[in-house]
Amino acid sequence: MRRSLSETIEVLLDEVPDEALALVEDEIGGGDDDADLLAYRAEALEAVGDVDAALAAWSDYLTIDPQWPGAYARRAELLADLGRFDAAEAELGMAADLFEPDARLTRCTALLAELRGDFSAADRAYRAAAELDFTSPE
Repeated sequence: MRRSLSETIEVLLDEVPDEALALVEDEIGGGDDDADLLAYRAEALEAVGDVDAALAAWSDYLTIDPQWPGAYARRAELLADLGRFDAAEAELGMAADLFEPDARLTRCTALLAELRGDFSAADRAYRAAAELDFTSPE
């Protein structure tokens, strides 16, 4: 993906998500399975409030690039927002099986515990995520 296209989509996502979605859909219309475009589609669908379509779009993304923990975290967060806590937990469990400890996934685990009312587990997970952020080589 061209940097200029990525920058344009980023601006539109912040300012006019409907236009970002239209641009991404137009770019995807060419049939190219570009993982970045699929991620932008999911983000744009989230931004316009179409959560079910965003979940599906993140699934599409994962068929192309199953190695990005952030996509699993986004799906789990969306599922939690919908009150589908068991599905969110399953998503996080699947990601935990695939990846080393990851701050994004751990923060999502904390959010899920918080939404379920398990504040001590949420505090532990938030602290663990902060430690992972601190020790991450990125």
